Amino acid sequence: MRKKMKLNWCLLLMIMIIKSNRSDAKSIVNSVTNEPTELELKENYSEYIFEFPKKAEKLKLEKNWKQLAEELYNLSDCFFQLNQYDDLKYIIKIASPFAKKHNKESYYKLKIIEQKVINDFGEYKKCIAKLKSLIPKVKSTKLENSIYLLLANSYYQ
Repeated sequence: MRKKMKLNWCLLLMIMIIKSNRSDAKSIVNSVTNEPTELELKENYSEYIFEFPKKAEKLKLEKNWKQLAEELYNLSDCFFQLNQYDDLKYIIKIASPFAKKHNKESYYKLKIIEQKVINDFGEYKKCIAKLKSLIPKVKSTKLENSIYLLLANSYYQ
């Protein structure tokens, strides 16, 4: 029964590929699931980085410090996704004190990204120790789950 279901799904996908006059199966799957391609994501990250100074200036004029802290986290996430670790470390260094003062959730998100970098560079024990110290401080289940996922990844390594 399962083999028949898998076969039907594969046939459906093949028909979609033939009908759409596209040879790129990945773009078909992405169009069906509405997921952006890797290139589209990278372009969005670069676009966000390019647009960030305008957003930051606007938020500064509005004195919306909490949102500015969130935007700094988003900027750091863009650098992380693009593997631009030097820029990321610099952003974390200047954004962390600001976020700690104006938006605790953004501050903890920055700390989690900082640990992701440490994990990516193979410093698993250091990452685990820092993440364990973060768990009692965060108040959000979503942030706790992010920490636990990163912890699992670090332990697995």
